[in-house]
Amino acid sequence: MGFIKGLFTLILVLAIMGGAIIGSYMLAQDNPFDGSHKHEMTLVEAKDPTCEEAGVKAHYTCNGCGGIFADETGYVSLEKEDVVIEASGHYFENGECKYCDAKDD
Repeated sequence: MGFIKGLFTLILVLAIMGGAIIGSYMLAQDNPFDGSHKHEMTLVEAKDPTCEEAGVKAHYTCNGCGGIFADETGYVSLEKEDVVIEASGHYFENGECKYCDAKDD
């Protein structure tokens, strides 16, 4: 009886996890029953961070809804934190930044 209960629990957990994955996938998509919005994607090129300015990883944004996506089809939704690369900050050596023209006063 313990084996059957364990198997049933495993099947239930897998079903719940599968539903959560499918649900999150569907949230990133246009609603197939609502034709009011179709993603119009624009590629945002990667930009390396500097000492003082953040950079970004390459990604796509939707011109209509402003969503951020990993792919041009809009299947993989991202958050702003997923694409922003924090500024590195200055690295001073002998009073000068090793990566830019800043001086340590």
